[in-house]
Amino acid sequence: MLFAAASNEHAGFVGSLAPHGGWLVTMIAAGVVVAMIGGTAALEMRRNMAAWMIAGFVVTFVIIDVLHAVAVSV
Repeated sequence: MLFAAASNEHAGFVGSLAPHGGWLVTMIAAGVVVAMIGGTAALEMRRNMAAWMIAGFVVTFVIIDVLHAVAVSV
């Protein structure tokens, strides 16, 4: 379901930003925000910042993809 086109019914706020419904834009934006939060947390805990940022982005990307698949299938 990754990168599948979404209908305009499930486009949400950023639906006008991309012809495919905007869900990919939302996924990337959310992933970047979570990556920045993860990087900040890693810095505070003196952990590997890159690993936390990558993990935060990937986990967010997967969660939003699953939620998108559920929303489109309803």
